[in-house]
Amino acid sequence: MTLPASVAGWAKALAVPLGVGLVYAWLTLITFEPAFRFHGDHERDLRYATLLVQHGIWPDSSPAISPTPFELGPLLYLILAPAVAVSADPVHVRVYFVALTVLALVVLHQVLRRHVSASAAAVALFALAASEFLFEASTQLWHSSLLALPVALLWDALDRQVQNPTTRRAVIAAALAGVAVQLHTTAVAYSVVTLVALVWTRRGWRDLAAAAAAYVLVLTPFWVSLAQSLDHGALQHATGSAHGWAPAPIADVLADSKEKVLVRYRTRVMEEQGMTQETFRERYREAMTADPMHLAPYVDARRCLQFITRFDDVIPLRQQDDLHRALG
Repeated sequence: MTLPASVAGWAKALAVPLGVGLVYAWLTLITFEPAFRFHGDHERDLRYATLLVQHGIWPDSSPAISPTPFELGPLLYLILAPAVAVSADPVHVRVYFVALTVLALVVLHQVLRRHVSASAAAVALFALAASEFLFEASTQLWHSSLLALPVALLWDALDRQVQNPTTRRAVIAAALAGVAVQLHTTAVAYSVVTLVALVWTRRGWRDLAAAAAAYVLVLTPFWVSLAQSLDHGALQHATGSAHGWAPAPIADVLADSKEKVLVRYRTRVMEEQGMTQETFRERYREAMTADPMHLAPYVDARRCLQFITRFDDVIPLRQQDDLHRALG
């Protein structure tokens, strides 16, 4: 059986990126599976996405723009919707993340093939698939882990726009830049690149107006989140008038957490001061006068909602349970 020329051409064009993508997926999901980390922030995002898809409850919070009191907006939960509609299991959602990254590799390969040889494109794609960025993106369910596909599509749209400018391509590029910036604030750099490219290739101000309208429209979830943040006093929070505490005894979190940063800090302090883990715990327990455990007796448990994160590698489950009991 002979394949039609168009099908054979597509098969040949996709063989390399799909091959690299499948190897990346296999290594990520099977070989490097122990590197996968899932903690409270990831659980919150999956919970909000699940409530949106299964119960129609619009999220009242979204990933924060650290260290500000503002948020990126709920676009992340809309992107997660297809995955959680099938299963909210973190392992299954991770497969969705990896599948989108493989699709991004395919798109990037097509962009590269328009400018370099097949062998150069394959080498560049392999280097990207083996990069630390994609590896880190595959180990956690962060919103930034979803950046690969919109950024790849953005580069494709900008490349086509530079070669043959049209209003439609300008609008697509602007919309994708708006999607990227809602997944991580560093993606604002892509918005700047998009603006420069669209100004350079403009056929008239109508193209720029249409692109600007698309960018603002795609940012609607962010505008809604911004309005909510301002309504909740975000500007006052930014000046330091609001305070928060960890959802567990701080001394116990510092003493027992498996988070790498805390482990390094704890080890260094214990070595420098000749402390045991229990001495370390007691020292911080005495120093933390604003510890949640000290404040628990003054909190009306009937007006308190605590989320227990059973797979959190920062705040151990036992300490969360201790605080829960202390709250009554």
